[in-house]
Amino acid sequence: MYVDGVLIEAHDLLNGVSIMQAERVEQVEYFHIELDAHDVIVAEGALSESFLDDDTRAMFHNADEYRVHYPHAGQQPAQRFCAPRLYEGHAVETARRRFAERAGLRGNAPRAGMLRGYVDFVGPDRVSGWAYNSDFPQVPVCLSIFAAGRLLGHVLANRYRKDLEQAGIGSGCYGFEFIAPLEMASAFDAVEVRRSLDGEALNFTIEAGCATRQMKISAAAQLAPARRRDAAKTSPTPIGSPATASRPASLLTICSPGSR
Repeated sequence: MYVDGVLIEAHDLLNGVSIMQAERVEQVEYFHIELDAHDVIVAEGALSESFLDDDTRAMFHNADEYRVHYPHAGQQPAQRFCAPRLYEGHAVETARRRFAERAGLRGNAPRAGMLRGYVDFVGPDRVSGWAYNSDFPQVPVCLSIFAAGRLLGHVLANRYRKDLEQAGIGSGCYGFEFIAPLEMASAFDAVEVRRSLDGEALNFTIEAGCATRQMKISAAAQLAPARRRDAAKTSPTPIGSPATASRPASLLTICSPGSR
């Protein structure tokens, strides 16, 4: 099946309600369409892949007939999949959960567990911190990184940090660092880090929150003098009003050590 830009086998999406596998079937008439190149087709209303010979042609009853009609087919270069083919991982779990929710199976969703951790640093080019599932400490937490509401990517919190181990937080292998794409540079002040499983947000440390807001204000302060100069050029001084000299904007410090 073609789901969200990847290929996932139907049996990896079974939920027993909307996607099922019959236990007993008297007869099945199965057609698998083969094209010049591997591609996506619509089969019974669902996006599915066309046939690609990965040593499965012998499964079909007309395999010998194919060899008679196309004797040189085996000499052609092997075809490539039209999209990544996945059997496990974040994309598969996301698709399985979405289909289950659509079928009304939200109550069967796995328990996420208690999320602990913080975002320690946010900059134009990276995001870092740590995340830990206290109910399942042996399983790394998968995190989704957003900037201004847009999903930028995912990262696993599985890096070793000595400070976490010394603090008694499991094995200490719960750190993460996300190297941001260029589009985050203009929206790093609106970054969110959420657990991919259920969307729970990871909190910011005081230092990370201050640094993000401080950089945002600094940028605004740098633009303020230019904006005032532009306004002065276009706005004449009213007659009878004394001209006043503009003062440089001071940078307001909104965070101090120990503030919350």
